[in-house]
This record gives sequence, C-alpha cells and structure tokens, in this order.
Amino acid sequence: MKIGGETVQIKFKYQFYFSLCAGFVYSLILSCFYFLLGEDIQVVPFVFRALIFTICWYLICFKLLQRKQKVTFSKENLESVAFYGVAYQAIKTLSHIGVLYATDKQLIFEPKTKNFVENQWMVDWKAVEEVRVYRFLGWFDYGIIIQTKGKMKFKFVVNEPQVWLQAIQTKIES
Repeated sequence: MKIGGETVQIKFKYQFYFSLCAGFVYSLILSCFYFLLGEDIQVVPFVFRALIFTICWYLICFKLLQRKQKVTFSKENLESVAFYGVAYQAIKTLSHIGVLYATDKQLIFEPKTKNFVENQWMVDWKAVEEVRVYRFLGWFDYGIIIQTKGKMKFKFVVNEPQVWLQAIQTKIES
C-alpha cells in the first residue's frame, strides 16, 4: 500500500495559517518600529501590510522554495513490502529525501539523495518502543517520530502522518 504522493507537501490550510501568522507578526514588528519613532499606529495600513506580507511569505516559503524532488521506488521487491511512501529523514537541521517502507520484520528508510553518505536505516519491529505524530509549531501534523528501546529517536517528515502512525502501530502489534 502506498501512503502519500511522489513528494512531501504541507497541506494548503497549514501553508495559509503559517503565512498569515508570519505576515501579521511582520506587520506588528513594523508597526512597533513606527510607534517607537513617534508616529501613530493606523489600522488600515497595518492590515494592508499584513495582507501583503502574508502573500509574500506564502509565495517565498511555499512556492519559490518548495521541495520538488520526486522519488521513485523500485517495484521489483514490492511483494515483500507492506506499505511505503516518500519521506524526509530529519537529522538535526538537515533533511534527506528517500523512501520509508515496511517489511514483515523491519521498517526501512532508503535515502535517495546523492550527497547522503550513510547506508539505509532499518529497525526491527521488536526494537520499536513508541511511535507518535510530530507536530510543527503545535499546529499541524508534520511527520512521525519513532523511538527505539535504546531511546534513539528518528524523525521522518511524511505525507499523511496519521495514516503512517496507524500502519506502523498495526505492524508492531502483529
């Protein structure tokens, strides 16, 4: 079963929320600067700047800088794979695109990035202690965090994290 699409994308409503908040914060900072200069704060210019900055933040963050790396998965070993999908493995401040997939015995992340030095990451189902959804800014589901019994945590940015969570928990219980 394939989970998600060919690339990892944030849902539009979350893109809108993030852009709107960034626009209003930027407009608020600019208004505070004007207030410190001794000028009056006016509502109409404040709202106008917030809307303009919201549009700018949306275009910059989600259209111009959008990750457009598509990943292909070889279909030859698909009969042994329970579910799979595109994911970014987040390591500190870097993220590497690849394919996250599950077999009967292991969960495997196979990187598809040229400058990624390490081999594929894999963990046995018996070693997984906890799986939970990672929430970005406390607003929206952004990925999953897998914690092993050795207290190692691995963060993956995926499409449809709730589906991933249910699929992984089902696999752990079986």
